[in-house]
Amino acid sequence: MSNLTDKLTDLARLRQEVEKLEVQRDFADDTLRKTIEFSQLEFATEALKTVNQIKKHLEDEIRDSIHTEMEIPSGITIKQFKVLKVADEKKAKVWMATNAPTLLSYNDSKLLKAVENLEVDWAVVGTEPRVQIASDLSVYLPKEE
Repeated sequence: MSNLTDKLTDLARLRQEVEKLEVQRDFADDTLRKTIEFSQLEFATEALKTVNQIKKHLEDEIRDSIHTEMEIPSGITIKQFKVLKVADEKKAKVWMATNAPTLLSYNDSKLLKAVENLEVDWAVVGTEPRVQIASDLSVYLPKEE
């Protein structure tokens, strides 16, 4: 019984320490939130989040509209990527358990590499075109004088 009592005593002390640390943390958090730097950080974080959402939306729109364009503008390429289309997941898992147990976490790219040169009845390896947008699109910006 004394071992259990000792553990309960230790737990009571730890809980007391947690309470003290939470008070210290909350005080530091409140103090930090009152600074101009914290306000600037919050503003910049929210602005960045908003701009990234708009950027992603625009990139998606560009990728979707490429299919209707007759001429592909500079900064855009279409690359063919190998893809694995699994028709029967049960058979795929049985095959992985037997032939490649390390793939059981089911990572599409690793599974593709494992079966791309094999004949399996549960999947097909093919290609899929994907639109790539260049990182450097400075050609579309006005020239600074």
